[in-house]
Amino acid sequence: MMFYHQTMDRFIPWEDRSKYRVWSCSVLCSPPSGTPGSSVALVLYSQNPKRHVWYVVELNDEDANSPVVYGRTKFRKNPHYDVPWVTHTPGDAVKPKNMDGVFITISWSLFKMDTPEKWTTAACLLLGTVASAWAC
Repeated sequence: MMFYHQTMDRFIPWEDRSKYRVWSCSVLCSPPSGTPGSSVALVLYSQNPKRHVWYVVELNDEDANSPVVYGRTKFRKNPHYDVPWVTHTPGDAVKPKNMDGVFITISWSLFKMDTPEKWTTAACLLLGTVASAWAC
C-alpha cells in the first residue's frame, strides 16, 4: 500500500493490507463535511480474485471518527468503479440502500464513447478542425 494515513489503521486491518488499494483524490474534489485538513480517498478491497468492493472515505487527522465511510459498491467480479453505489452498513443486520445519483468520474472516462453527448462533441470537434483547416 503506497498511500498511508494514520486513521486508515481503524478501517484496514494490518494483516489484510495487501488486499487493499487506495487512491487519494487530487483535483477538483473536497469532502462533503468541508472540514479543513480532510481528504477523500477511493479504496478498493479485493477479498479474492472474483470479489471486489469499492469504498469512498473521508480522512482527517483531527477527527476521532475518521475515516468516515460515505458509501460502497456491491461486491463485483471485476474491480470496476462504474457500478451502483449503496450505503455502508455494519454487518448484515441492516440492508444497504441504493445511492442514486452517486458516481465516480475520472478523466479517462472522457475517452470512453458511451453516450450520444460524447459522440456529438467528438463529431463537432472533428468537423470544426476540418473546417478551420480548409478555410486557411
